[in-house]
Amino acid sequence: MQPRDVLIEWKTPAYEYRPKTADWYWALCIIAISGAIAAFFFENYLFSALILIGAFTLALYGSKQPPIVTVAIRERGINIDHTLYPFLSLKSFWVTDGPQPKLMLISRQTLVPYIITPLCDEVNPESVRELLLEFLEEEKMVEPFPHRLMDRLGF
Repeated sequence: MQPRDVLIEWKTPAYEYRPKTADWYWALCIIAISGAIAAFFFENYLFSALILIGAFTLALYGSKQPPIVTVAIRERGINIDHTLYPFLSLKSFWVTDGPQPKLMLISRQTLVPYIITPLCDEVNPESVRELLLEFLEEEKMVEPFPHRLMDRLGF
């Protein structure tokens, strides 16, 4: 049973999970070891260690299943898991088209202006769009480069 101020609610993985192949891990190892050797060759030992730690972290992150988040559009704002983004703190929104539609929000925060969450199959993107038009301005957006890069890398 939903609370009364919830207008639409859905559960979705935080991001689309793509299983990594052995080739992906081999490529990551080869690139990381090559970079670390090059940094070591130029006597940049700290950077060499940082490359190896970063590659290890990337491998761990790549093997992890995404958490399931609850997204709710409420009368006061948008709730993603346990974080409420009041409509006053958001500038605009965009609902992307395609096989995996996403809700993109632009926040008034300087450090993290983009909030992107996937829509699940049970939620109609057009109904989300029509509902948000009552509270926010619609602005056509393109997914930021870091998000596209991580998507291209399989995250």
